[in-house]
Amino acid sequence: MVSKICSMTPEFKAKELIIKYQYAVRFDESETGYFANMHSVKECALILVNENIETLEVLNLDFDVSWQIKWWEHVKQEIEKLCELN
Repeated sequence: MVSKICSMTPEFKAKELIIKYQYAVRFDESETGYFANMHSVKECALILVNENIETLEVLNLDFDVSWQIKWWEHVKQEIEKLCELN
């Protein structure tokens, strides 16, 4: 997971999560696409991010994970921004 995070920007990860949750919580589909409640999409994505942050905070690791926590905090900010636009 660490190497994947290093190569991915928080902006890209936020977009990826929004797209995945838009599909997961879709409530209608047509030939042109699907529809999702953006509030639910945002909440699902934020739950995942918060769980990742909490896990990193409680793990007793032999190395510093503060940069990972900051990275996930940035992902959270990007999710907030993206959901404001929709």
